[in-house]
Amino acid sequence: MKNSLLTNGQHHQHGIVQKKRQAPLPAHESSKLGQELHDGVNPLLSAALLYLHMINPITKRDKKIKETVLTILLEASGYIRNLAANLVFLDEREKDFRALVERYAERINKIGLFSINIDFEKTGQPLQLTDDEVLNLYRIIQEQINNIIKYSKAKKVNITFKANAEGIYLKIEDDGIGFDIGDKSDGIGLYNMKKRMEELHGILTIESSPGNGCIVYICLPPRLV
Repeated sequence: MKNSLLTNGQHHQHGIVQKKRQAPLPAHESSKLGQELHDGVNPLLSAALLYLHMINPITKRDKKIKETVLTILLEASGYIRNLAANLVFLDEREKDFRALVERYAERINKIGLFSINIDFEKTGQPLQLTDDEVLNLYRIIQEQINNIIKYSKAKKVNITFKANAEGIYLKIEDDGIGFDIGDKSDGIGLYNMKKRMEELHGILTIESSPGNGCIVYICLPPRLV
């Protein structure tokens, strides 16, 4: 039977920071910057390293693989530039959550380590996600896929998403080797996912045990209109 880890989102108030000339970056902003670097860039670099390991100088795939690695590294560089310049991650072309997830899954599927299946359920009146919801949910998917790449030895990953007036639900499930929740509870990846749920006042639940894969559940409460 799978063990379960549950965290409840909490609301954090930050004080107003007075600026004089070039004031240092507030502590909570520095923390968020580090979180973005880990969540946004780290999965891309991990994917790039996987491609590099796949290169065989005697095959005809070298050119295509090298081009893919270059594309991923350029995207990672773009993230770093945006964060360094304190720019907003999402522009008008990146606010479609489904399109973001599908493009990301397509890129990971090309690696060939496992297959990602995406199911956007249509129940009730569809709910338009806010920019914060898109960013944080997308980063959580990236974080968990990165964990799956590094540790799980999975062959299949299922991502299920539903958003309507009753709430927002996300499930990421893999058929990998699983792990003991108690041994992973203090990892930076899990910590970052928890922090993102706190920002959205949501609930994060992780179920896993050795030999039984892993399921990440995300639940955001209904909005108050």
